[in-house]
Amino acid sequence: SSSSSSSGSSNAGPLDRVIRLSTDSNHSSAQWSLAPITTAIAMAKKVFLPIEYPSSVTSNYIPFVQAMSLQMLFSHISRVLATQAMLLAVGVGSGKALPLAAVTAWILKDGFGHLGAIAFGTLVNTRFDSDPKRFRFQAAALGKTADMLSIMTLGSPEWFLLLSTLGSACARTSFSTAQSCRAKIYETFAKQSNLGDVLRCSQAQTVAAQLIGTAIGACLGPAVGNSLPHLLALNGAFSGAALFSAYHASALVRMQTFNLQRAELVFHQLCTSLLAGHSTLSVADIATLAADPPAAPVLECLDVAAVAEKEVFVRNYRSIFSTPLLVNPLMLDGDMMLSPFDADLDGRGTDAGSSSGDRNLADDGQDGTAATSGLDGRDYLFALRHSTSVAKDPSLVLWYQADTRTLETLQGFFHASLFRLILEGKSLPDFDQQEIHSLYRHSAKLASAWWPAAHHSLHTTGWRLDVAFLDIRERRIRLERG
Repeated sequence: SSSSSSSGSSNAGPLDRVIRLSTDSNHSSAQWSLAPITTAIAMAKKVFLPIEYPSSVTSNYIPFVQAMSLQMLFSHISRVLATQAMLLAVGVGSGKALPLAAVTAWILKDGFGHLGAIAFGTLVNTRFDSDPKRFRFQAAALGKTADMLSIMTLGSPEWFLLLSTLGSACARTSFSTAQSCRAKIYETFAKQSNLGDVLRCSQAQTVAAQLIGTAIGACLGPAVGNSLPHLLALNGAFSGAALFSAYHASALVRMQTFNLQRAELVFHQLCTSLLAGHSTLSVADIATLAADPPAAPVLECLDVAAVAEKEVFVRNYRSIFSTPLLVNPLMLDGDMMLSPFDADLDGRGTDAGSSSGDRNLADDGQDGTAATSGLDGRDYLFALRHSTSVAKDPSLVLWYQADTRTLETLQGFFHASLFRLILEGKSLPDFDQQEIHSLYRHSAKLASAWWPAAHHSLHTTGWRLDVAFLDIRERRIRLERG
């Protein structure tokens, strides 16, 4: 059989050899024709995607990049049209020499714009880290506001300095805000400590989208001309598309750190499951539960993806708890200090030491002693503050010690969430101070018993427990014994 096969092969005629050579030649030619395309795709992946993609980034990375790139594309088309309107407003292209006043106004608008950006960044400060999704979207909205103001200079050249200065301030603030949020946003996509590589790719993606947008805007410019209605209509359309893309991109970000909103969403669900829905238990029932706290069940904690779907970043967040929470406010005389122990608190409150920085409560009487014993080894202190409005429920006040670590900060917030749920459905004005103190002591015991299970649940669902943005550290208190 093998001999016949080799014989057949050796006896192949000239026509068979020509056909085989032709087939091999076509295959080689196809490979050569595909080589430039394959090389271009490989080069594009190397430029625009992180090394070891897709394993090096999270699953929501590509949808975010797509939305972000569309946002940059539409934004730059809009920006080109806005710049065209401003140039026409100062007389570029009119064939006349620009007056010195126009040149001066153009320079001044940039200077005022930088000052506005610095002022805004100073006011926001650490909130860029705690709520980057919100400020990223606000940066996009400010950028489109800047474009609209720039176009309006064409219709009102006499107001050029005012409108262009406002537009420049919005544009500069938009840019600095986006840059301040950038690292925190992209940190959520990096899976292999490759934030630098992810940021490098984002720069390439952004520049590519901006260049394409600029080219499209330059092509549209001559067709639009100096018609203000046409410029406003086109700018409105592209600005709307940019804002839609910005919203979609921000919604895809999954923050892994806790701010007030994310912590409330997660801890409300945890505490509700721990209390088994009995948030309106009587004082006696809570006392029975605290006397022998049941073992915490296996908790189903909301993960970062579930919270990202619930998180709001355009409108203001409204707490899902009925009892308001104040974190590190100034201490007032009317605050009812709460103690987890049978301490000698009488609810007469404590005076504040200062409005910012560490506040020292000297042990110069029962007030200072009560506050110190109320903390008594803990890293946080609670009080109830009655509202000036009779119709409103009292607020729970939470103060952190100056040297409280992140994990203890989260534990204090967990305790506050549990106590707020216990208070729901209760008319506190009908309770005397002894009953309120009793409720608080029981909540402290339950929080201590259930915190290990809650901590484990937070850890296994991907939440970062090494950093939290639940308070302003400069407003923390420092308690000193006399």
